[in-house]
Amino acid sequence: MRLPAVLIVLALVAHFDATDSQKYPAPTILDAFVDSIQIPPFPFIGGPECDADGYMYFHLDNGNYMSTDILRLSPDGKDGTRFAVPSDMASKIRFDSFSVSPQGELVVSAFSDKGVPLLVSFDDNGGMNNPVTLELPKGVFSNSIVAFNGGAVFFSGYYGEPPQKSTRGRSYLAIFDPSGGLRVELRSISLPKYDGLSGLPDGAGAVSEDGNLYFVLPNEIVVISQQGKVVRRIAFKKPHPRQRAISVRVSSGAVAITLARPQSEISDSLEMSYLVLDTFSGSRFGYYMRPEQLHFAADVCFSRQEGFTFLGSDKSGQTKLIRAPLY
Repeated sequence: MRLPAVLIVLALVAHFDATDSQKYPAPTILDAFVDSIQIPPFPFIGGPECDADGYMYFHLDNGNYMSTDILRLSPDGKDGTRFAVPSDMASKIRFDSFSVSPQGELVVSAFSDKGVPLLVSFDDNGGMNNPVTLELPKGVFSNSIVAFNGGAVFFSGYYGEPPQKSTRGRSYLAIFDPSGGLRVELRSISLPKYDGLSGLPDGAGAVSEDGNLYFVLPNEIVVISQQGKVVRRIAFKKPHPRQRAISVRVSSGAVAITLARPQSEISDSLEMSYLVLDTFSGSRFGYYMRPEQLHFAADVCFSRQEGFTFLGSDKSGQTKLIRAPLY
């Protein structure tokens, strides 16, 4: 059985060469034999998300990235719910990214066919609510959104074509109400300038059980309330200087940061590793890489008690959900 192409894209090779291993700490390899569930293969695009109850969310690949078609999969992999824009509106709403709150509220960042930025939410049965206009400044492009409980969203983006050339590439971070109106712009936090084309952008965020956002900057985690107040800052050091935080998950006082770095200057393949820290002190619980038994894998969920959940293929080519404990 051949794994869907999107999982091949997300394979993100976890190879660490001998030269780097002499300079930087090598990650611990997670064990994949503890708990695995075989499921039918399905193609998806981009990174999956997970809510606090272990339900998994995937942007399905139906041949058109801008199509809003999200699959929610139960923790045991047996039941699924589709969240999609009705067919009569599909051509008018163009998918950009999505996020799921800890309580399982799905929010999609999208654009209308006229280029108007939108927030699209859904009920628990997959029905779409009325889209609302996201009140972004002119010239701002999206990197990602993070959904709070209750419908508010954190927006991470950058200025692409603003009136002033001096602001091009500057980050734009803000929290928006469920209505799409601006709640607060986070001017005290910024990311390195990004041109939207080269390399990987810094920055990733997730909302924890306490309702706060944990936003990862190059050398620190900033904890932010729904009102935009900086609760605390947690300093940390990446195991390798070329790594970029591409996703983060928070569970029971632990934050798991997915780190990626190019294998080489000319390669599109990425080396993936997972840094787990205490959410208060920033002390390191562990530094891991995905199980060797998986040929291709995407990290889906993280729980301090249960470890990581991966979706990937084993050596026989079967698609499986695999839970790998930290210890």
